[in-house]
Amino acid sequence: IDQDKHPFPAHLTARLNQWQTIPNLSKADSMPTIRRAILFGGDKEGFKALETLALKNYGFLLFQTIEQAKRSLSSQQETILKMEKEDIDLSLKLTRREFQSFIISELSEVRAAVQEVIKTAALQPADIDVLVTTGGSSLIPVFHNMLKSLFPQAEIVQSNTFGSVAAGLALQASEHE
Repeated sequence: IDQDKHPFPAHLTARLNQWQTIPNLSKADSMPTIRRAILFGGDKEGFKALETLALKNYGFLLFQTIEQAKRSLSSQQETILKMEKEDIDLSLKLTRREFQSFIISELSEVRAAVQEVIKTAALQPADIDVLVTTGGSSLIPVFHNMLKSLFPQAEIVQSNTFGSVAAGLALQASEHE
């Protein structure tokens, strides 16, 4: 669709932010817009892929593919984000630098939150000897570097990256029964 005359609706684009909301694109309030974009838009193949993504419920697969690319960039400087299903032919080279630019606002939020916790606890960064990290994001080099810059003397210990997150969620769920 000519973005100047007929921009793709933001409320539909927002449904691509989480795999759980992608199937909502197949509903009656969304599909006519996507089908018009297929017929009249400037990127017919892209909108056909969007239609397939929504109708065939490939959102979770797309997010798994993105997650795998994110994990690859924790140990490599670049990766290929690749997904091929029916009308979807996605192949995108992604560098660690590009990925870091995508997450800069989240990194800033984490930095501010960590600094607020230290302030609230009436501590100084030098008072921290050990940092225990968990979860997949803690493996992202720029995140690790941010922690190291805030706490240069602290030892950073990686806990069970994914198991501890699941255990924490299970514990939280059991407390709310």
